[in-house]
Amino acid sequence: MVANLEDRPLYRRPKLEEFIDKFSGDGATDRVEVWIEQLKHPFYPYGMSNAEKLHTTRKLLSGTAALLAKNANAASFEGATDHF
Repeated sequence: MVANLEDRPLYRRPKLEEFIDKFSGDGATDRVEVWIEQLKHPFYPYGMSNAEKLHTTRKLLSGTAALLAKNANAASFEGATDHF
């Protein structure tokens, strides 16, 4: 029995991007703080480092949110989300 996804070979892990919706911030009801909280829950079983979390989060951004992230100077996921 596999306790964590991190114990599985990489090719057997489901990709996080396949079951987390992208965030654009372009919709009238888009709330980044809600999306970030939803995003944090799946990170634990993957055993991701802060750098991996930041990289994955950036891949899940689109539209205005992706443009803003390109100009942001975040070095880690925790540092990028501290103010939400």
